Amino acid sequence: MIFWGISASLSQVQYYLKCLAVENNNDVRITWEIPTSPPDFLEYRIYHTDNASPANFNLISIINNINTTSFIHINTNANQMPNLYFLKTFLISGDSIVSDTLKTIYLQVANPGDGDAELSWNRMHNPSIPSSANVFNIYKEYPLGYWNLIEITTALSCLHEISICHDSLSFRIEVEDNSGCVSVSNIDGGIFEDITKPPMPVIDSVSIEQSTGNSIVGWQPSQAGDTEGYLVYRYINTNWIIIDTVWGINNSIYIDQSSNSCVNIQAYALAAFDSCGNKSLGTFLIPQQTILLDNVLYDPCERTHTLTWTAYINMDPLITGYKVFVSENNWPFVLLSTLPAGEVSFTHNNLNTGTQYRYFIRAFNNSNNNTSSSCIKVDYAFQYRQPAFNYFANATVENNDHIRLKLFFDASATIRQVKIYRYDDNSGSFNEIDSYNTPTDDILIIDDYNVSVHKRFYRYRALLIDSCDAVSLQSNVVNSILLTAEMSNPGNIYLQWNEFTGWEGGIEAYNIYRIIDGILDPYPIATLPSGMTEYTDEIDALTTAGNILSYLVAAIEGEDNSLGFKEISYSNEAIVETDPRIYVPNAFRPDGINNIFKPVGIFMNQQNYSFRIYNRWGNMVFQTNSFPDGWNGTFKGKRSPGGVYIYHISFHSPEGKSFEKKGTFVLVR
Repeated sequence: MIFWGISASLSQVQYYLKCLAVENNNDVRITWEIPTSPPDFLEYRIYHTDNASPANFNLISIINNINTTSFIHINTNANQMPNLYFLKTFLISGDSIVSDTLKTIYLQVANPGDGDAELSWNRMHNPSIPSSANVFNIYKEYPLGYWNLIEITTALSCLHEISICHDSLSFRIEVEDNSGCVSVSNIDGGIFEDITKPPMPVIDSVSIEQSTGNSIVGWQPSQAGDTEGYLVYRYINTNWIIIDTVWGINNSIYIDQSSNSCVNIQAYALAAFDSCGNKSLGTFLIPQQTILLDNVLYDPCERTHTLTWTAYINMDPLITGYKVFVSENNWPFVLLSTLPAGEVSFTHNNLNTGTQYRYFIRAFNNSNNNTSSSCIKVDYAFQYRQPAFNYFANATVENNDHIRLKLFFDASATIRQVKIYRYDDNSGSFNEIDSYNTPTDDILIIDDYNVSVHKRFYRYRALLIDSCDAVSLQSNVVNSILLTAEMSNPGNIYLQWNEFTGWEGGIEAYNIYRIIDGILDPYPIATLPSGMTEYTDEIDALTTAGNILSYLVAAIEGEDNSLGFKEISYSNEAIVETDPRIYVPNAFRPDGINNIFKPVGIFMNQQNYSFRIYNRWGNMVFQTNSFPDGWNGTFKGKRSPGGVYIYHISFHSPEGKSFEKKGTFVLVR
């Protein structure tokens, strides 16, 4: 077969020519799909003829791009008769793929003058190609610029009832193809005339478009076939104001894009009008209005949402009740509750904190055919931000007279109050001893002076209180260290203390320190592992006379504290309660090695100390109140003679008890 100068060794026929659309009532848009499996595409060729010479096709275009799937044939006579087209796809191999031939839809509209318009047209292909919808959509243009679908039919003709008084009507036919394109006929029409008055419209409902918040007014299409449109009224400042006109009898939904329905109640009324300008009665006495869902009120302490809304009026049939819908975290809405018509509030209990809740209200009647929905209101069920940590880092005896606590907590959380508790042995419970309102620093230093650090140890805990007066987090429990020291036998001091508890890092060791005359030896006399809470100090080797002996224990925290703390907790200072010991030599030689005569003592309070020496005639030859000082054997700058002398010493114990010692010694010359 030869096709206009190009030979084809093999031709295939496919239905890839899909749509012919008359544009501007003169041009034709040709739309096709890429033929199946064209591995060696060369070109498309488009052929045309009209109904006057259906066998005389002419080549009107060659297209070299395989992805081009449409072409506009300009200045045709498609408004006067059908035009025919087919495509041929040529391949490099010499093969070709031929489409079937399609004919433009040619519409003819006649006016017999009896109030009807007679429409007739042709098929594009007989039978229709497989991808065609095989139905004809009839559109009418009225008023000018508004095209409305008036009928869908499989027939090739239509009798349309005229619903205007005197005006021009235009019509066109469309056929959809499942490829996505649409075939369109030419436009034809004329001047038509009719007279009728429509009845008052019946409003189905006034609702809210939830995606935009605009009001939606829905009504039943007028029973009068000549109804041309509807006047939409909104109640504004005590007056009914026309806000828009809806054209078309079957256009029975209006979206008020100027409404503010999520903030204010919007009331609406309708009136229908026909093509002659006759207007029906308006629905002003039975208006319908939107439901206003007020802001959802959240109670974080009770974990409830309270919803309130305005009542819906004039639903026909009468309203039955309200349905409350909820969505959690943007999941689909589900029915939460159904309420009778008289109830306009609802409380949603047992909310999940950290969850987004969306609500809307829907009014309904028994038939459920008429409904009205409110705007969607969104709110969160939150819990006051909970603290991540509440930790007593330390409890230590400070200045040997009170306990200092170090509390570390999450101050970025919502904390109304920090409460400090101390355990009471008498009541067997923790009692509040202090509180801090709305703290901003994450470390609190608390000094507890209402304690007896030498008599007992104390346990503490802290509670963080949120804005609902609820405990949001309890701390660890820590305790101070109580150290006791006593003489177990001459020369041995027995120390005992309680274990420190509460550290996350545990106990690394206990350091034991000796204090002499109020001076702390910086080096511990012993380091004990966790779990050992007693130690015996052998003091026979102590030679420092006139001292007050006491001890201190320090607990050292281990390395495993996840919060980064490594603390030291000190005990009280435990003074050894024992009688003083004082030693006085019975002789001394001023010219010898020990050339100063003085006593040696331990466990003494060196304040209020007195040391006096008398000769055998009772005269005082030496006196001092300083324990380190002694007699060098002289009196008034002269050497005292050898012989027997008398000494008298008075002093106090560390606890303040009075002691004295008298005796004699020999001065050797």
